[in-house]
Amino acid sequence: MFPGVPIILGGIYAALCPTHAQKSGADLVLGSGPPARPRLTPMDLYDQPGYVVLATSYGCPMACQYCASSILSPRFTPRPLEEIKADLDRQLSLTPVNDLAFYDDALLWEPENRFYPLCQYIKTRYPGLKLHTPNGLSVALMDEECCRALFQAGFKTLRLSLEGVDDYTLKTSSGKTDGRNFLWAIDNLTRAGYDAKHIEVYILAGLPGQNPGDIERSLDFVKSAGASPKLCEFSPIPGTQLFKRDCAIYPSLAEEPLWHNNSVYISYLAGRISPESLQKLKSMTQK
Repeated sequence: MFPGVPIILGGIYAALCPTHAQKSGADLVLGSGPPARPRLTPMDLYDQPGYVVLATSYGCPMACQYCASSILSPRFTPRPLEEIKADLDRQLSLTPVNDLAFYDDALLWEPENRFYPLCQYIKTRYPGLKLHTPNGLSVALMDEECCRALFQAGFKTLRLSLEGVDDYTLKTSSGKTDGRNFLWAIDNLTRAGYDAKHIEVYILAGLPGQNPGDIERSLDFVKSAGASPKLCEFSPIPGTQLFKRDCAIYPSLAEEPLWHNNSVYISYLAGRISPESLQKLKSMTQK
């Protein structure tokens, strides 16, 4: 339609797979260096989205071996509180909405500086706004004060990052938590007013070196605490420690990003868990 218009390719794909992205035919590939972050989230580009999204920080202070957060955002960067409020106010002025999703990788980190003041602001200025955390929350940070703040501010969707309770999975997850921390967090959440069965917990499946039996035990552990496990199938991500490890075994990973897709990787390329066994694990998460 517009043959004279330059095509610029950016985003996560271009950042993680710049060499492959160069083959796309784009005139410019923005695949290196930290991404530019908008001061205000451009939700005005959508026609009545019905919800708003917010990130109070970029990056993550942890360094899990399977995660690309530290590659996409080399330094953990909290946003100034006043900037966060201005972003939220502007989005909520665009169209009537009832839901707000947080896209932080470390929403609860140093909560006195951002999270607690923001919860108070939302509770006072936007009562009734339903809040959601699709990115997993760190259970090691969920003390009684934190859980009360979540409940009183109106957080309805809670997803927790446990990943697994076996030593190997905990090690690849930066040792950020363990089963004892998880039970402590669930107890604090129920004391704050949550029903444990409505709390979803991420469990990883298919990590290189992971014992499939440990996945089943982790699912059972979450269910025994009354919470709902949510299975996350491992996907090898360029630049991460586990990607380098898997590339030594499966060199095609470095050439074709389609092999990174978790729908085909675990069972059909790596062969770590058969499709039947994976389906069995998925069935264990059903309520």
